[in-house]
Amino acid sequence: MCEPVPLYVVNRSEAAPVSLPFYLTAKEMEVLRLVCMALSDKAIAVRLAISPKTVSTHLGMIYTKLGVSAGHDNARIAAVLKAMHAGLFPEDVADAMD
Repeated sequence: MCEPVPLYVVNRSEAAPVSLPFYLTAKEMEVLRLVCMALSDKAIAVRLAISPKTVSTHLGMIYTKLGVSAGHDNARIAAVLKAMHAGLFPEDVADAMD
């Protein structure tokens, strides 16, 4: 089973990371990073060598941890925006979305 890892926000003006109040597993972080790159569940599954159902399970946990309503039509967008707003991803992910 994957151990939860703390998420950190790196303030670009400071060297020390700031801990966030929620935790995602390493696999959840991978899935969220690929969601940020606009990949479908099927594409994420292929890339991570897991089933689409497992991707869906990870997304459900991500939504819960980020406080996003999974039933909302724009849940993926809300999760991406929360992650980016929290500074969870380096600039290369943000650049890939442009």
